[in-house]
Amino acid sequence: MKATITLLPGDGIGPEVVAEARRVLDATAARFSHTFEYGQGLIGGCAIDATGVALPPETLDLCLSSDAVLLGAVGGPQWSDPRAAVRPEQGLLQLRAALGVYANLRPVRVLDALADASPLRPERVRGVDMLIVRELTGGLYFGRPQGREVVDGRRSAVDTLRYGEDEIRRVVRMAFELARGRRKKVTSVDKANVLASSRLWREVTHEVAAEYPDVVCEDVLVDACAMYLINRPADFDVIVTENMFGDILSDEASMIAGSLGMLPSASLGDAPQEQVPGARGQGPGEERSSLEPGTWNLAPSSRPGLYEPIHGSAPDIAGRGIANPLATILSAAMLLRWSLGLAAEADAVEAAVARALDDGCRTADIARPGEASIGTAGDGRARCCRVTRSVSEPCYNAIMTSSDILIIGGGIVGLATAHALCQRYPQKHITLLEKEPTLAYHQTGRNSGVLHSGIYYKPNSLKAVNCRTGKQLMEEFCQREGIPFQRVGKVIVATDERELGPMDNLLARGQANGVQCERISRERLLELEPHVLNAIAAIHVPEAGITDYKQVCERLAEKLRANGHAIVTGAEVTAIVERPGELTAVTPRGEFRAAYLVNCAGLHSDRVTKMSAGEAPATIIPFRGEYFELKHEAWHLCNALIYPVPDPNFPFLGVHFTRMISGGVECGPNAVLAFAREGYHLTDVDARELWQTLTYPGFRKLAGRYWKMGLGEMWRSANKRAFVSALQRLIPDIRAEHLEAAPAGIRAQALAPNGALLDDFAFHESPRIVNVINAPSPAATSAFSIAETVVDKLEDHF
Repeated sequence: MKATITLLPGDGIGPEVVAEARRVLDATAARFSHTFEYGQGLIGGCAIDATGVALPPETLDLCLSSDAVLLGAVGGPQWSDPRAAVRPEQGLLQLRAALGVYANLRPVRVLDALADASPLRPERVRGVDMLIVRELTGGLYFGRPQGREVVDGRRSAVDTLRYGEDEIRRVVRMAFELARGRRKKVTSVDKANVLASSRLWREVTHEVAAEYPDVVCEDVLVDACAMYLINRPADFDVIVTENMFGDILSDEASMIAGSLGMLPSASLGDAPQEQVPGARGQGPGEERSSLEPGTWNLAPSSRPGLYEPIHGSAPDIAGRGIANPLATILSAAMLLRWSLGLAAEADAVEAAVARALDDGCRTADIARPGEASIGTAGDGRARCCRVTRSVSEPCYNAIMTSSDILIIGGGIVGLATAHALCQRYPQKHITLLEKEPTLAYHQTGRNSGVLHSGIYYKPNSLKAVNCRTGKQLMEEFCQREGIPFQRVGKVIVATDERELGPMDNLLARGQANGVQCERISRERLLELEPHVLNAIAAIHVPEAGITDYKQVCERLAEKLRANGHAIVTGAEVTAIVERPGELTAVTPRGEFRAAYLVNCAGLHSDRVTKMSAGEAPATIIPFRGEYFELKHEAWHLCNALIYPVPDPNFPFLGVHFTRMISGGVECGPNAVLAFAREGYHLTDVDARELWQTLTYPGFRKLAGRYWKMGLGEMWRSANKRAFVSALQRLIPDIRAEHLEAAPAGIRAQALAPNGALLDDFAFHESPRIVNVINAPSPAATSAFSIAETVVDKLEDHF
């Protein structure tokens, strides 16, 4: 894309840090094939000296005609006389008003490399990731009357704290929209026990909160918030507050991250533009009111955003080459994300900063006691003529060069693999590529959430081993991260004498795998599941459970980003090019280079394997799993998990009942051939993919052997009565009116050329690539264990 960025270096250290941020922006443009054009203007003290005003008209015109504005700092002792008619800060306030920016976003994230730089104990600040949303155009800074006077020889001054409900509503709504994309919690800070304006703030906040039932809202008084920021900073997600409170609290919070020199900010108006078609520089787009609930983050902004570090001009160190440019560089990353809609590029800059810190790059403000900061060697000689450049240089290089490891696929296996690599090799940088706009979009996001026990799988198989280990690791992760999970138990039900032998074999498998399971009588079964009336015997698996795998993925992504790794969405891999010592993944978001690659592409894992290996040992055949959910009045018919005795040839077939962590009950699936790899509806047809399936020798051999079973699945798909009849084998009281349609899923079934179903996890390796070519159920349960297996395999090639 092509974009115009206005640079306002300002005063003090501003020119130094802005110059380094521009270098990083230039590197980003080169890395991702963009064109950034720059204009530069005066603001603040330097503008007063040159023109007599803090914001010259030509500077304002330059800003208004650009796509975004990057500011350094304003002010200094030579312009600090409180009696002066013109002061540098006036230029900044005028610019904010002219741009129509009303919300200042200040992220506070503690990177592991800087945990020791905080004045708080490292264990208290690790995991801190908050966003302070400060109202920017109202309150004491703008209220009227404002001024000072002398009456009867006595001086007095007045500032007016005034807010209108629309001013409050728009910034609070922005905070709630942002929280929806984070951890879904908003803390509104006010002084409602004293101030009338705060009571209005709280009233309007509660009105907005009612529009967002999925977001937790809490009210905290400003003095209590100041204490909690020190006492329990990791509890906060999004903080929203009025102008002066936000000014003070965000400066306090900056020290949690170690230094004012680490915190960026973005001042936004109508709406940010992250991944918005038609954003500025990308073509025409529809505009919506920022007051409209649920649409704030969908509308492009009509005016540029303003981006600046939260630190001041630091005149005492200006020109000495010891200023920290990282807050300005991170502000540039926010510029890329919010004004230009370049999320992958923003991720790359943020990851580059994290890598620079991991590599030991430090300016004096973030160096540990006794640690030499960049710019001096042990003998005190200068290592670099400018410390700012020596800090930004690693950022520049990290953007221009490759990651250590690329992971293709943003489902639970890909994210768990990235997490395992991060844990075992914290010094290696990871880039995860996902072709969809969001993570966990396909198999993981359409999973019913069962924590499988491992009873079904052949002893000592990869499925059995990984399921047992993975279940334990998944439960520990959920417990540690506060993700809900429950051990609700499962019953596997025989309704026919012919199923008793296979049921006993299944019980023996479970016991061999170390699963807590036992055969129970019909009477005991009815105690557990009173509506399973057709059973003659059953196996009880009390350790089977349920969780929410999408929440697991969200938390894994948060941890990866917090550790400086990049997650790039909308990045479908179209080719893999191998060169000596390096791999390149070609995507619409640019080319990504790495020394090693892991393929966790799920539905497309065979295709990605072919990109590097030429052939894959199996082909993915998509089967659509069609589900219903029980209406609320029928939930009582199922207490936990109710499964039939499976067909040994097709263990993934057979309708069953699944109590979900959200409280509902899912029924199904029947499994039919999908006419596209992502064919979630009967009408979803990809002629090329369907032709590849029908002409694949393995599929024709499978269909020739099991065509009757396939027709039965298709009949249940087309005939709801047949589906209900299958459910009634387990619960006779089920009626068609109890069911409502639920989203379908796709099973990525790997099929060998001889027609054999790959029932176990399967991998394909080369010296620099590990392909996960088959990860069927229980892949979600087993994700952490599969990840360790992948890392073990990759480790052999390091």
